[in-house]
Amino acid sequence: MASIPKNLTGVLMRIERWMRPAESKLLEKLESNPLYPFERLGPNIYRLSVRYRKLYVAVLGLVVSVLFIIVWTSTNLVSDNNLFLFPLFGVIISLASIHNYRPRRIYTLNMETMEYTFAHDNTLYTRGALHNVYIRLKREARGSTGARSARYYYLVFNGFQVDQRRISGSSTNVNELRRLGQLIAANLNLNYFDEANSSEHHVIRHLRAPQYRGIQLPPGMATGHGGIVGSSGGGMAGSRGGFKVSGMLRKDNG
Repeated sequence: MASIPKNLTGVLMRIERWMRPAESKLLEKLESNPLYPFERLGPNIYRLSVRYRKLYVAVLGLVVSVLFIIVWTSTNLVSDNNLFLFPLFGVIISLASIHNYRPRRIYTLNMETMEYTFAHDNTLYTRGALHNVYIRLKREARGSTGARSARYYYLVFNGFQVDQRRISGSSTNVNELRRLGQLIAANLNLNYFDEANSSEHHVIRHLRAPQYRGIQLPPGMATGHGGIVGSSGGGMAGSRGGFKVSGMLRKDNG
C-alpha cells in the first residue's frame, strides 16, 4: 500500500484537529500550557496579551472602501451617484475601528500582591484586587430556543473594568466544559462562576475584606435566601483551594 505523503498527512491532521469538539481543543491547550490562557511572565506573575481580530476586519474594510473611492473618482461617477458616500463612511468607520482596536489588550495577574491589571499597550486602564476577575461558564445565544434545541456553552475570562475574553469554543458538553473551567480557575488561583446566577458549581477562592459582620461577596454577587453554603461546611482549602457557594451573580454584558 502506497504511503501517504507527509504534506498530505499534515493537512489531514490539521483537519482532524479543527473538527475536534471545543472541550477537546481546550484540554489540549491546557496540557501544553497549564496557565492557559495566560503565560508565565515571572515568579507568580501571569500575562495575557491579545489583539482583537476586529482590527484585521477594519483594515480590510479600509482597503475595500479606498478601492471603491478610487473606482468612483476615476470613472467620474461621483457627481452622478450618491452611493459614493457609502465607501466614504466606510473609510471613516474603518479608521475609527483601527484606532480603537490597534493597541494590544494586556491582562496581568500578580499572585504576590493578589492584584490584576488591564492595559492597552502601555496605557494602564485598571488595577484591582484579584477577587474582581474570574472564569465563567456562559450559554451562547442562538436562534432556536425550543425545549429540544441544543444548548451551547463556552468559557470566558472577565472582571471589573476589563474587556471580556472568550477562552474556549462552543460545546454542548456542559459538564466537561464546566470541569475544564474550574480547572483553569484553580490553575490561575481565580474564582469560578457557573452559567446560572445561583449555582452549587460556583467556586470562590477570594472574597473582599469584610467591612462589617459576616462575609462580603465579590461585586455582582449577593447571598440568596439561604446565604452562603460551603461545599463541605469548612473554610478556605489553602491558597488555591476554595468552597462552593449558592448565591446570586449578576449577569455579565456580552
